[in-house]
Amino acid sequence: MVYTWRNPISIVFLIILAMMNAFLQASIFWKLGSDKFSLDKDRDVEIVGNLLGLSFLACQDQFINMLFGQILQIPQYNPIFQREFANRMYTVHSYYLAVCCQSLTCIWFYPVLVTLFSFYCFDLEYSAASDMFTYMGSLTLVALAGSFWGLSIGTMTSDMNVAILIGNLFSIIFNFGAGCFANTGENANPVITFLSWISPMHYGVQLVFKQVIKGR
Repeated sequence: MVYTWRNPISIVFLIILAMMNAFLQASIFWKLGSDKFSLDKDRDVEIVGNLLGLSFLACQDQFINMLFGQILQIPQYNPIFQREFANRMYTVHSYYLAVCCQSLTCIWFYPVLVTLFSFYCFDLEYSAASDMFTYMGSLTLVALAGSFWGLSIGTMTSDMNVAILIGNLFSIIFNFGAGCFANTGENANPVITFLSWISPMHYGVQLVFKQVIKGR
């Protein structure tokens, strides 16, 4: 934690990235909630599609950014870990626990700032403080899943290039499971159905979509 706060460039970058992506989401889905359902079926389908698009974009943003923000942390410091572990300075468990705790001190900035800068721009049906915190909590869970998955991939290889390739692969797989590229409903094939079971983004999209469509 001391290392994180003594190197504020990482925090500054995280804040700038959060503001940029919040501005992007607010620009794309500006006052999306003001569109009301009517007797026009095509229009209603379009509104639902837009709300789903918001849910997908918000979850992808959190999961993928946090995944690639953490994926190189362990491979990058692996030589130092190997030397200090050989000198019996600490155990494997304490090292990984310290890495996870250090990550938790800064990654929560991202979903919190994205929510604060974008939520009220959507003009959703329910926009009370409790609804904002529910939305924020959903994004935070997705961000944590992405962060921990990035750390997990980092333990699979000491080669940073290989770690990035593995991260790209799992990003595509989890996007399929979330329903971004294929239907995960009743008529989905067994492979897509299985991917929807194991995809963290699938459950994150459900949480966010449940909040943005609340009251409709």
